[in-house]
Amino acid sequence: MPLKRLYVAERLAAGAELQLAEDAARYLGRVLRLRVGDTLNILNGDEGEWTATISRFAKDRESLADQEVVANATE
Repeated sequence: MPLKRLYVAERLAAGAELQLAEDAARYLGRVLRLRVGDTLNILNGDEGEWTATISRFAKDRESLADQEVVANATE
């Protein structure tokens, strides 16, 4: 199964917890059907691509944690 990717507008930092906007959380939960413990790559266009794990769901909100830098495959 290919790793999912999501663009976020927020700043990314190692070990930080990222609170997703309602539409992004809905997309991950209802469209991609990801759950707590699933992993995906996130990017914001400035700080490269990061790996994140879904740490919790709360009514149309989702938190991502355990962010780590992933080497960019693009030049």
